[in-house]
Amino acid sequence: FYQELARAVTTPQLRVNFLIAIRQDRLASLDYFKPLIPHLMDHRLQLGHLDGAAAQAAIREPIKAYNQQWGTAIEIDPDLVDQVIQSVEVNQVILEDNGQAGRHGSPKSLEAMEIETPYLQLVMDRLWRQEQGQGSTQLRLKTLEDLGGAAKIVRNHLQAQMEVLSPTEQQLAAEIFHHLVTPSGMKYACSVTDLMEYTTYDAIT
Repeated sequence: FYQELARAVTTPQLRVNFLIAIRQDRLASLDYFKPLIPHLMDHRLQLGHLDGAAAQAAIREPIKAYNQQWGTAIEIDPDLVDQVIQSVEVNQVILEDNGQAGRHGSPKSLEAMEIETPYLQLVMDRLWRQEQGQGSTQLRLKTLEDLGGAAKIVRNHLQAQMEVLSPTEQQLAAEIFHHLVTPSGMKYACSVTDLMEYTTYDAIT
């Protein structure tokens, strides 16, 4: 694969472009290509967190598109938009229920916010399903509050995913998690072989 892709990229007769999307903690896996593809890293575009304005658009625009496609009139409470964005800022969602979730510092401008996109998706999906199940045509702040807020929605999702696992699988997942995220919350990519070395489990398990 490495050689075939390198030949395709470096053959000028091929009128084709390649875009490789990869997490930052996996950039080192491209090192094999460096002697095969000149200037491999010269055209990098690093995608950071969504800012507050982009997060607003990520909430509002799908609703607008849904209404246009299905002829509905779904609305969203403006206060809900603000609360969700504040709740899913980086370091705001705390998975351990220790009373710290939902605490905020000084208000930030939309441009200064950094949003945890996976949490934003989880929260909005849960709110959407809750409102649809109640036959509501509005996404409401009260519904978010009734569900316990963004942090509880994320914790409940994690709990639900863990509950489908057997006790052995739960223990394995818990042990592996410690090697995929640093104590400060930074993600770290490990191969299956690495995880086997770090834990007491083999690949079959």
